[in-house]
Amino acid sequence: MRQFTSSKAEFDRFENRRRYPRVVLDKNVNLFLPGNQPVSVTLHDISECAIQARFNAGTEETIRLALENASAVDKPLLGIKFRIKLHDHVEDIFVSCNPVCICQLDSDIFAMGLQFSDLESKYQTLINKFIEVSLEPV
Repeated sequence: MRQFTSSKAEFDRFENRRRYPRVVLDKNVNLFLPGNQPVSVTLHDISECAIQARFNAGTEETIRLALENASAVDKPLLGIKFRIKLHDHVEDIFVSCNPVCICQLDSDIFAMGLQFSDLESKYQTLINKFIEVSLEPV
């Protein structure tokens, strides 16, 4: 994982390579760092295999240090807990993710791409259905 990227152009290249449709959420959620330390981030968007979180510079430093200090043996998995509304029913989702990159978008705005890791089938089904329903024409 690239710990820090100051180039918005690199972020744009990363965004253009995303293969699946995504739904913008912009919800405040907890991201769980190694050791189960929670930090508050904004879940910007979701696709069937990944999410994008956004946060400020202070949170970027906390995340970067936690990832750098994670055991070399352990792949740094991050947990994220959020809710989605599907057919008037709220579903709690918890997923483990592999951090892919952290990019600086503005002076105090960072984005992190995270790919799902070992996603439980019930969560994958809920996420896929949520995306399908969200992308249907109104």
